[in-house]
Amino acid sequence: MASWNPFKRSSDPETCFTEGRFEQARAGFAARIAERQKELQKRPDDPQLSLAIAADLNNVGLCLAKLGRRREAADVLSGAVTIFQALGPQCRVPLAGTLQTLAGVLGDDGQLDRAVEVSRAAVETRRSQGPDARPLAVRADELARTLRMFAHARAEAGVELDEAQSALTEALTLQMNALQPQPTTEIINEIYVTELIQARLLAKQGRSADAQRIEGLVRRRHLDAMLTLPRP
Repeated sequence: MASWNPFKRSSDPETCFTEGRFEQARAGFAARIAERQKELQKRPDDPQLSLAIAADLNNVGLCLAKLGRRREAADVLSGAVTIFQALGPQCRVPLAGTLQTLAGVLGDDGQLDRAVEVSRAAVETRRSQGPDARPLAVRADELARTLRMFAHARAEAGVELDEAQSALTEALTLQMNALQPQPTTEIINEIYVTELIQARLLAKQGRSADAQRIEGLVRRRHLDAMLTLPRP
């Protein structure tokens, strides 16, 4: 019987991803997809298998994006989107997440027109989720992040800037509401990122002085907020 080695690193792909071993994680997720695709040939009408394959395609896409292989990541994420869409309305939650990730990858890859298009689909999918899909706080957080991506894509492309501003305003409202009753590091960081995108949007609107002023204010306010958080 093999003895337990506390220094042996896990080869589980989720653990590898969490630990930043993205190539190893990618290989693990890809191997799992291959196994499930073999099973799918035997059970082609099994929606759970298709769902699992789509989820791991999303994971492979995340790994590729972390490795800087954005074009490959976009292709893989698009494949996951296709499967989620084919599985129907019950997959709106993972579909919205994958669309959001895809929009970010496309933007980072310079495919700004596609990023704008996909980010709109992500917001529409988030809004179409029923009230029972997730707890209210989780849905609010996810919608805020998706709205921020929607705005970011438009700020980078320099299009639909009024819509981008409306999306950022809604995202910030959702995030500010989440500060109650107790601020957390995560929500403070989320607000910080959203406000930096607000500064980016102002710059794109030709308001460079306002953008610089807001960015400086946001950075100081973020530092102050982090310093006042209760320590464990």
